[in-house]
Amino acid sequence: MLVKAEELNELAKIDGGKFKVENIEDAFEFCKKISCGHYENFPVGSILIPTAIQKHFFSIYSFARIADDIGDELTKIQTSVFALSCLEKYNNCLEIIYSKDFEVKNVSNPIFLALHSTIKEFNIPINPFKRLLAAFQRDILFQEFEDFSSILEYCSNSANPIGELLLYIYNEINNINLSLSDKICSGLQLINFWQDISIDASRGRSYIPIQLKDISSKEILLENLYSFTKNLMYDGKSLVKNIKNLRFKIELAFIISSGNRMLKKIEQIGTDIFSKRPELQKLDLFPIVFNAFKILIIN
Repeated sequence: MLVKAEELNELAKIDGGKFKVENIEDAFEFCKKISCGHYENFPVGSILIPTAIQKHFFSIYSFARIADDIGDELTKIQTSVFALSCLEKYNNCLEIIYSKDFEVKNVSNPIFLALHSTIKEFNIPINPFKRLLAAFQRDILFQEFEDFSSILEYCSNSANPIGELLLYIYNEINNINLSLSDKICSGLQLINFWQDISIDASRGRSYIPIQLKDISSKEILLENLYSFTKNLMYDGKSLVKNIKNLRFKIELAFIISSGNRMLKKIEQIGTDIFSKRPELQKLDLFPIVFNAFKILIIN
């Protein structure tokens, strides 16, 4: 990790602390280093991203990555109170770059200097960033979810803003696309939860709705989780046909296909999901590519 857990507090300062930079080029380069090697469901490393806008993927991803690390990594070495305080300072930095009297010369934090440039370039509102921070705050104060409605409410903060930000960057933002994007992002978030059931259990966390825990059969419990998730992914995939940018369209098809492939692998190991974590392998590449093209053709 480029930034150690004990150093995360430095990036919650508007001057960047030990990570301060002198210019926008260095700020974007810092964000690139943060992003590389840790892509998750956000396609910062995709060759399909036009070079001209790739740096903006780095700035957005870095903002989310550092905030997430404050919630996950900082709490391993500090108290929850300290992590929440750090996240609040991070939020203050966000509000500063959105303030009317903001001046670039007053910021040397690489994350927020680069992010300001991205926000200005694509006219992005503060709301998606605020929702991400709300999700990370909830992670620090973790509570189990009562039902699928409450878990979707969490996803509306933790995952859906990422899709919204992509729509802004590609100039594909509208209410219909946003609604479909939310379904895909929530579905991908749930797939990640089910993939990590064994890991989360070791951390004392469970993302399985409390409402379903009365089901005595693990097979039926898992069937409920997977059926709900499949419906989200199916309902959202028509977003592909709405996207005008060819590169984004292809990227989106591959993201959906990869998510569906992961879900299939999760299903295949049955109740072993409670003790092992499945991962995509090289052999999964062919079905991912095949199904991505099916999505492109059908949609």
